[in-house]
Amino acid sequence: MCHCAALRGKDGMMTDRYVLDKSVRTNDAVRASYNELTAKTFGFTFEEWYRQGFWTDKNVPYALRDGTKVISNVSVNPMDILWNGEMRRYVQLGTVMTDPEYRGRGLARILISEILKDWRDRCDAMFLFANDSVLDFYPRFGFIRESTYQFRRPVIPNPGGMRRLNMECGADRELLRSCYLKSNPFSQLTVVNNFELLMFYSISFMKNCIFYLKKFDAVIIAEYEDTVMTCYDIFCDPHQELDAILSAAAKEDTAFADLGFSPVSGDACVPSEEKGDTLFLLKGKENIWKGRQLTFPHLFHT
Repeated sequence: MCHCAALRGKDGMMTDRYVLDKSVRTNDAVRASYNELTAKTFGFTFEEWYRQGFWTDKNVPYALRDGTKVISNVSVNPMDILWNGEMRRYVQLGTVMTDPEYRGRGLARILISEILKDWRDRCDAMFLFANDSVLDFYPRFGFIRESTYQFRRPVIPNPGGMRRLNMECGADRELLRSCYLKSNPFSQLTVVNNFELLMFYSISFMKNCIFYLKKFDAVIIAEYEDTVMTCYDIFCDPHQELDAILSAAAKEDTAFADLGFSPVSGDACVPSEEKGDTLFLLKGKENIWKGRQLTFPHLFHT
């Protein structure tokens, strides 16, 4: 869907007549321009994700175009969230970017206002993660800051029986999918019905970090540095034990696991406030973070 309008930019001044485009994915020329801007802004593109069939309507760019050139964007990511056994519909905003030549014209404001009009009443919560340079921007739209937490757990290594999955192998991809469908039984908060977003990471940044533990019929996505294993996610049957899986996935010198999710049982974990990007939630919608020590699953940030 596209439409042209005389758009009001910063301080209410009229901007040029740009095109508001909500169909970036399906237009080859516009998608190419969109990928150019993501490469310039973030250092990656979505093209391989698209070509492999994983870019669906679960990621909807709201883009402003100058002709076919994408000059600003905020993407809408509708998500099914399982929280304490109950399903929620959340919307995460991401891929917020404006071409340097077009900054200072209030284009992001135009896009966020349009998104709020379209989605505010269609979700239980709306949220985003922002870097330190824009912390004063989102409160103008009714977003409030919340703290998120990192959880560190001691690990006693007992490595064995783990193999790396090859994301270029169809059988290994299917194994990842079948385990993902079992969800993460150790997490208070899980993203379900979104294998597509998991595959964005799995065919790019995390493709060498995906392992299968046959003994547990479990997939673990993890990185290792010195004595710390960063466990981004685990997908397996609910009768398994977290400590046993972490021990089997550990290296001989691993002493701790940093979890990329909020553990159901926190008795062995040491929580600490997360650094880096700041969580913002839309005021007036559900806020499960208020008064709780939680993190959003790291592999489902957009």
